[in-house]
Amino acid sequence: MIVLDTSFLIEMIKRKISLPNMKYIIPEPVYREIRAMSKNRGKKGSYARAILDFIKRQCYIVPTDLPPDQAIIELCNKYELELLTFDLKLRKAVKRTIHVSGDYVDIEY
Repeated sequence: MIVLDTSFLIEMIKRKISLPNMKYIIPEPVYREIRAMSKNRGKKGSYARAILDFIKRQCYIVPTDLPPDQAIIELCNKYELELLTFDLKLRKAVKRTIHVSGDYVDIEY
C-alpha cells in the first residue's frame, strides 16, 4: 500500500498526474485538511473537491489523532509503507518514498 499526503494530492490534480488503479492510504488528518480546503472558492477549492472524489474511489482513510505530518511518518515507518509526496521534509523523515517524474507515476514491486 502507498500513503498519499496533501501536497501530492494537490499536485496530482493540478498537474493531472496519473496513478495506477489501486487502493491508497490517506491518514484521517490529511482527509480533514482536504475537506476543509474543499469549502474554499477558486482553484484551491476546486482541486480539493476533485481530490475528495479520488479519495472516495481509491483510498482507505486511516483514523488517527496525530497531526497530518506525524501521522504520515508513523504510518510509513511503522508499517514500512511507501509515500508519494512533494514535501521534502516528509521525504527525509520517511524511509521509503516514491519519486515522481513527469505526469505519470509508475509503481513497480
